[in-house]
Amino acid sequence: MKEYLTKKAADWFDNLEAWNSFLELTPLIYDIEEHWFNEATEVLRKYFSDNPCPGWSFLAWDGLKRDTWWFLEEFGRDSVGIGYGWRYHLCFGVASGNRVDRTALVDALGQETFRPLVDAFGRKDPPEYSFPLEQYGDFFFETENDGNVTGHELAWCAGHRTDSFVKQAAAKIETIARNPVITELLRKLNQQLLTAAAIPPTHEC
Repeated sequence: MKEYLTKKAADWFDNLEAWNSFLELTPLIYDIEEHWFNEATEVLRKYFSDNPCPGWSFLAWDGLKRDTWWFLEEFGRDSVGIGYGWRYHLCFGVASGNRVDRTALVDALGQETFRPLVDAFGRKDPPEYSFPLEQYGDFFFETENDGNVTGHELAWCAGHRTDSFVKQAAAKIETIARNPVITELLRKLNQQLLTAAAIPPTHEC
């Protein structure tokens, strides 16, 4: 297959101008993909600004144009929330700060009480960034990679099938943030973890 593709690609560059254009653009692949993601993110954030989820807020994750984090306003950005990082890698957990014990969070998510919250997240993929729940590539654009869309393909779809991309990205957040029952579970989870974190350790003599 690789040999076939190499020969096919070689035929595309049948003149020097086309070849030079390819050489100039190749180093820009990441920047081009970031441009597509950034533009789609603007649309996504505008959607949530125009259609806010009660009790929720969001911000640029680490100040990036591309990554966004949603959290319950009463607990702040350092509480347990959900967001898109690393080029639309869906993550649930704690994005910043030390207010929440990550180990305690994982233990809590294993409790039957919070199972609906875990289920609402959707598909659970093997973690790559140390979040208790992660998901990547679970988008559908009527392509052969539906459900397991590669990063390069997802970037292209963000730029050229923006409406579908944003609709799906928003739906993943709204499954939790616009569901009163699930939101209440997240509130209880934060209360449990933040209360535990606020209790000073005891020192036995």
